[in-house]
This record gives sequence, structure tokens and C-alpha cells, in this order.
Amino acid sequence: MVLDGTIKVKAMCVFIHDGKVLASPAVEKSKHKHFYRLPGGKIEFGESSVEALHREIQEELGSEIENLRLLDVVENRFEYEGKRGHEIVFVYSGDLARKELYAQPLIHFTDEGNQYSVEWVEINRLIREKIPLYPEFDYRKYIPEFNV
Repeated sequence: MVLDGTIKVKAMCVFIHDGKVLASPAVEKSKHKHFYRLPGGKIEFGESSVEALHREIQEELGSEIENLRLLDVVENRFEYEGKRGHEIVFVYSGDLARKELYAQPLIHFTDEGNQYSVEWVEINRLIREKIPLYPEFDYRKYIPEFNV
């Protein structure tokens, strides 16, 4: 994650299955703070948010997206490892076309030479343990599974 004083524009997707959300685990080392982030990424110049999301999910998970629906556009200003960040995020919901991914508890991938993973995280656990899911917005408003 590069924080350099520019506003990043991203597209991310909420994938839900059996009370779980697909997300990347992360930790802010300076604060010992664990969190999760939705899959997706940066919108490249000339791409729409939909095109970017399809590209990112194909690169990360090797899957197309079905039933894509825009939920919200979120402005996310934050501090990470002592540096300020600012991003505009198009948040979508959708379904993975590769149905076998729903049975994989952990999915590894490489992005720009770095190793990452996404996992199916119990929504009840996120809520119960107050583990942040980024980008921050009112998931309860759009995703019934978050109304527990």
C-alpha cells in the first residue's frame, strides 16, 4: 500500500457465502491492529470501476464476477503505519463465477510481486470481536448477513 499524498480510486467487492465474507487479513504493525480488507484494487487510467473490478478479481482469484451490483461509493481517509491515506472506493457486491472458490477457506495470490491471501471470514466473528473490515461503510445497510 503506497501512501504518497495522492487520492487513490479503487473498486472492491463484497462476496458473501454461508455467513462469511471473502477478505484479506492484514495487520497495522505499529498499532498491533488486525483488520480485513475486501478484494479488489486500483482503477487504472481509462478503466471504469466495473472493468477494474473484473480485472482485479481475475488477477487475484482467477474468476469472473456474476450478479455485480454497486452498493456505494465511499471516501476513505485514514492513517496507516503513521502515514495518511485517502481513497475513493466503489464498493460492489457480487458472486464468484468459479463456484469451487467458495469451498476454499484460504486463497493465495501474487500481486505486483507480493504474496497475499483472501479467506472466508465469519461475519459474526468480525462483529463480535470488533475486527474492522475496510473500506469502512455501513455494510448492514446493504448486506442482510451483517444484521446480526
